[in-house]
Amino acid sequence: MDSRAQSTVVATVLLVAIVFIVGGTIFVAGSNTVDDTPRTAPSTALNLDMNSSSLVFTHLSGESLTASDTVVVLNGNDGSTDRIPLSDAVDSDADGRLTVGESVTLLYTASTSSYTVYLVDEASRQPIGNWRRTVSILGVDLGTNGGVLAASNINSDSSAGSATVTRNGRTVEMKGNRWANTSKQYTITPDTTLSVTFESDVVCEIHAVGFAGGQDESRMIRLAGTQGWGTNVTEFGEPYYQEGSGEVRYQIPIGSYYDDEGELGADGELTAKLVLTNDCDGGDDVATVESTYSDIRLST
Repeated sequence: MDSRAQSTVVATVLLVAIVFIVGGTIFVAGSNTVDDTPRTAPSTALNLDMNSSSLVFTHLSGESLTASDTVVVLNGNDGSTDRIPLSDAVDSDADGRLTVGESVTLLYTASTSSYTVYLVDEASRQPIGNWRRTVSILGVDLGTNGGVLAASNINSDSSAGSATVTRNGRTVEMKGNRWANTSKQYTITPDTTLSVTFESDVVCEIHAVGFAGGQDESRMIRLAGTQGWGTNVTEFGEPYYQEGSGEVRYQIPIGSYYDDEGELGADGELTAKLVLTNDCDGGDDVATVESTYSDIRLST
């Protein structure tokens, strides 16, 4: 695979393209160069789903991409640059091409909270498209950057349970009656989305997530529970968790909700700790209740 630096691409190629950005979807409508490059980059519409360990590219329309000719460039906000051949991805049909309707998964390890992601067509030395996605991965912070999870003093009655960070900071396991919060505070803006996967073998009174400094009911989003405390997650079009549901992934536009509720300050931001609840204070088998909050992410 050609290892030419990204700066070489920028220095030698003038790309003229019409780019439409809708969420994480990239539409490159055309491209031309003014040098003697023998070919142009494919005109392709792609979707990107990105988390702390994988990049999933889905081909929506346009020309196919040849994996051996395509490199993914990750420019981190810490100054780092990683180049990963698309041929390293898990290919659904192993034909070495990404065509309409196909998805490929590229594994990586996030080292910073923000990346500019480029796809470069190495044969033409042209970027296929580019976009910026700001991603803060709470799981990484829990494990490495001082965001250690601790038993919370928000609810003095929740002293019988436990909260443990597992899977290198990506999962929080909560047992029994326990509220917990991070030691680190996070900044929420109107554009912030909170993503979390939840699972519980038993539904107790309150299973909720939010950013708070006390029993701030207006800031907590209830994913499950028999008690009507906090804001029901169904208000965001998400399912209310039921016993037997297994793992359920939630996407909560928590920033816009806080903004509507007047929870953001005059500067349009809220800085607070992440709070997780496993409020199980009734019955003899409370200590055996197990819930998990995993792959917790903030994106803006």
